[in-house]
Amino acid sequence: MSEEKAAVIQAVLAEAKQLRELVQEFLVPKEGTEESKDPARMANSLYAVEAVLGIINIFSALERPSGVATFTAITDLTFALNYNPWWVANASYIMPILSSAVNACLDSAELGIKSEPRWEPMRASCNRVWLEILPAIVLRVHGYAHMRACSVRMKQSFDGVLNG
Repeated sequence: MSEEKAAVIQAVLAEAKQLRELVQEFLVPKEGTEESKDPARMANSLYAVEAVLGIINIFSALERPSGVATFTAITDLTFALNYNPWWVANASYIMPILSSAVNACLDSAELGIKSEPRWEPMRASCNRVWLEILPAIVLRVHGYAHMRACSVRMKQSFDGVLNG
């Protein structure tokens, strides 16, 4: 394997690790808390982490299309999410939000093609609608108070990591 290929693989793995740690920060209970001592809640949180990572793969494929990203997103949609107990239990709540966010992302791309300055604010807004899925998942896992406590910080963190 060439040094260039190895560097690309290392960069991808580093980004994946950074994303996983970021998701865990918002979804996995802190060590020593009552929630962290409950195996069912911990399992639920960890399954939710995997669901979020699958959703991020979908939007990464939409924002940065490539054969690998598209394949990963399709695999997550058809297999990984459907075998995730958290996703199966919460899909009826999350799927309409996910569908709307995918539609908004596609609208953003279409508005970008038209490249009229008057549509730029709408395009930019549509491009980030998917960030609303993250607080919705935190709401399902930890409730409203926790969602409100970390909503803005969560969106800023994910937008910063994924869009540099």
